[in-house]
Amino acid sequence: MNTGDKIQFGKYDWRVLKILDGKALILSDSVIIHRAYHPMLTKKEKERKSGGDYRPLWTYITWAECELRDYLNGKFYNKFNEEDRARIAETKITATDNPWSKTNGGDDTTDKIFILSIEEVVEYFGDSGMLANGNPKNSYYIDDEYNSARIAPDKAGKPYSWWLRSPGGSYRDAAYVSNKGSICVYGLVLDNIYADQTGVRPALWLDLSAEQVDRAEGDQAEAPSSCLDGNQADKPSPDLLEDEEIRKAEELKNCAKGQHRWAYFGSDYDTDGNRCNIQVCLVCDEVVMVNKRYHP
Repeated sequence: MNTGDKIQFGKYDWRVLKILDGKALILSDSVIIHRAYHPMLTKKEKERKSGGDYRPLWTYITWAECELRDYLNGKFYNKFNEEDRARIAETKITATDNPWSKTNGGDDTTDKIFILSIEEVVEYFGDSGMLANGNPKNSYYIDDEYNSARIAPDKAGKPYSWWLRSPGGSYRDAAYVSNKGSICVYGLVLDNIYADQTGVRPALWLDLSAEQVDRAEGDQAEAPSSCLDGNQADKPSPDLLEDEEIRKAEELKNCAKGQHRWAYFGSDYDTDGNRCNIQVCLVCDEVVMVNKRYHP
């Protein structure tokens, strides 16, 4: 097994990101789960946690507390057979703050299965310098020459966004990789209303002491450019890229007609002192502020 290989483990295809100390860090080769990072708390849960304060406490959720982590280390982990489960190493996961907004990343965890952080995606898929220096054209995204390597399709071959465990611009958000391959550092709201467009690429450290995984049939792919063996970045198929360009062109036409796909990015005060919701179009990145007085 080498860095960059595509292997089969359990029921899924995985990409080998790193090999260290007899273990391999592997990431699902596609988006295999469609799921929110964390659902909103019910009224009962808010009451229990806050003593009657009905502020949206679901926003104060980090990776250590989120429902997605529970799912991956519970129901998803148990989908593997006993032999495979024995090969999934328990790993200390370091919580890091958001590199741009400095939102607190919460507590470190010990997990069998997890999702990547912003820093790990940059490490394994390519570093253009935007993580450290920012993007002069867009303050929300890392949008660079490594986008194509980060695009991940679902089972149907459609490019899907995928969650990262890093917090977004606030506790109500989590970072993600968009279906165009850009890294949205400021993230989406945790229970993303566009959950049908956001999915999960699980990651895990696989014990290689009794290696019994197979290279995916017919796979000749090379490693991402930042993987340890220095191979060229893995590219989506030409057909996938062509379909994505067609879809993007159609969505941009809708944006030009005012038919945007808005996502909630937080709230702030406008120049008149009105409290407003901040909305960002997932297609064209247009940002608007909506007055809460007229849009409760």
